[in-house]
Amino acid sequence: MITLIYQDQLSKKISKVEQKNSVQEENYFLDCDSDSILIINNYLEYKENYKISEWKDFFKELIPVVTVNENGEVLMQAFINFDALNLSLNTGIAHYYSRSREKLWKKGEESGHTQTIISIFHNKIYNFFVYNVNQNVVACHTGFYSCFYRKVSNGIIKEIYPGPFKKLNGDKIIE
Repeated sequence: MITLIYQDQLSKKISKVEQKNSVQEENYFLDCDSDSILIINNYLEYKENYKISEWKDFFKELIPVVTVNENGEVLMQAFINFDALNLSLNTGIAHYYSRSREKLWKKGEESGHTQTIISIFHNKIYNFFVYNVNQNVVACHTGFYSCFYRKVSNGIIKEIYPGPFKKLNGDKIIE
């Protein structure tokens, strides 16, 4: 299953997140684990995200969360459950649920590359969330600032570094 993230090119808002078995698009950004893609385009049917104002019991399964920085750059996509969302809200540090390890994880618990929560949004039907964060160092475990550092065009995969994304080189971030 592949997670597709649709981002409006101008507003940088996430318009839709869905899961599919295959990809029909020809141009997109591929994440480091090859299980999420980012499609940047002009999406006229944007559905506004609303800030969380009350608790709801809607977590019957894992929910996708797209993490963006303060400039709207997509850093990563992961999953959350109720406990991860609760920890993120109460500690101010991004928490997720690891499907491979089958447990909660605090972003940066091993690397120190934490994400401080600025705000958390969800769509009207609670089928995806957006974490808006201040990223400490890099988001991707490969050393890139964003997990979406590869661009796929007409079936050809290219690393877009150097470019709008940064890579960790020792203790220095290079652009």
